Amino acid sequence: MEAISYRLSATGWEDLIGRLAALRFRAALVGLHGRGKTTLLEELARRLAQRGFRIRTILLHEGDRRLSPVHRKTLFRGLTIKDKDLLFVDGAEQLSRLSWLEILVRSRAAGGLVITSHRPGLLPTLHECRTSPDLL
Repeated sequence: MEAISYRLSATGWEDLIGRLAALRFRAALVGLHGRGKTTLLEELARRLAQRGFRIRTILLHEGDRRLSPVHRKTLFRGLTIKDKDLLFVDGAEQLSRLSWLEILVRSRAAGGLVITSHRPGLLPTLHECRTSPDLL
């Protein structure tokens, strides 16, 4: 399953990236477990990297309430090109409120912040990942 790329249903990649730009590259991919958020995030990262963005990604697992030193280094060290550094946080709903606030504040030095989450509300929703019989 992980070798299958994400298929946008009603919209295309140009539209999705255009909406992300309109949100100043600060948005969330939202959906229940197993609905394709990580796959979409990876494909979005690939497409944005082709456009010259530097993508910094961390993956959080269940129980990861805090950012580790490695997470901090990956996300925040050497942010030099504000318009080109994009931070991607997969599993943002895992973080404690304090760690989430740290990401919000420190991500201001980057060109954007894109997250995945099981629930809406952390950032504006860019796309809601769903499954359907047609998609299957």
